[in-house]
Amino acid sequence: MGSLNARIDRTLRLYRVATVSSATRIMAGRLANKFGCGTRSLKRVALRYTHNQVYMRAGSSSDYEVFWQTFVDEELKPLRAISDPVVIVDCGANIGYASTYLLEAFPTARVIAIEPEPENAEVCQLNLEPYRNRSTLLRAAVWERTTQLSLSRGNYGDGREWATQVRSPEPGELPSVQAIDLLTLMSEQAINTIDLLKIDIEGSELQLFAARHATVGFAGSETSLSNCMVQPAPGYSLMPSLASDISFCDQANFTSA
Repeated sequence: MGSLNARIDRTLRLYRVATVSSATRIMAGRLANKFGCGTRSLKRVALRYTHNQVYMRAGSSSDYEVFWQTFVDEELKPLRAISDPVVIVDCGANIGYASTYLLEAFPTARVIAIEPEPENAEVCQLNLEPYRNRSTLLRAAVWERTTQLSLSRGNYGDGREWATQVRSPEPGELPSVQAIDLLTLMSEQAINTIDLLKIDIEGSELQLFAARHATVGFAGSETSLSNCMVQPAPGYSLMPSLASDISFCDQANFTSA
C-alpha cells in the first residue's frame, strides 16, 4: 500500500506542475517505454506557472529525470532566497531546465548556459528561445583552462545524455569540444561579477577546482563571485573543507547540493 500511495503522490505532483494534457503525455510515454514500445521524439511540455513550454526528448532519454528534479522536486528552490541576481552562469546546462527555472525565478537576471554535448545543446537552445533576450548558450565545456577536450559518452553513470563527460584527448585523438575557464568566460561575456554560479559537470568539478589560481579562484582579479552551488556527480564527493580550499569561497555563499 505504501508503494502504491507513493506512486499516486508522484503522479499528482507531476499534474500539479504540468498541464493535464502534457502530464498525461509524459505518463503515457513513460509507460510505453517501460514495455519497450516507446519512440524517441521531441515533445513539448506546458508548465502551469508559465506561459512558456519546455521541450523533452521522449523514449529512454534522461530528460524525464532532469524534468522531475528541476520542476517537480524543485532542487534549485533554495536558490530563490538569493536577492536579485543579475548574472547567472549555468555550467553543465544539459537541456536548459535549470536555466529556464532560474530565468523564471529571477525575471530580470541574465543567464549564461554552458553545455558541451551537441544534442543536449540543441534542445537547450529550444528551451532558452523564449528567454533569448536574457540568455546566452555556449556550446562548450567548463575546465580549469581554455583548451580543447573530448566528449566521453556511455562510460559513466547510466550512460544516457545527462551522464556525458569531458576529458583530455588521448594521444592521437582529435578533440571534439572547446573548453573555457571561468575568467575567460567572464572576459568574453563582458561581465565583472557572477551573482550565481551553478555547477553540475559530471565529475569535472574536481578538475575545475583543482587549479587554485586566478582562472578558477578569481584571486587577485577585478572579478567577483557572489553565490556558488555545486551539484557533485554520483560517486564523487566534495571535501567538507572545500569551501576554504577555493579562494573565491571566502567571499561567496558556497553550497553543495
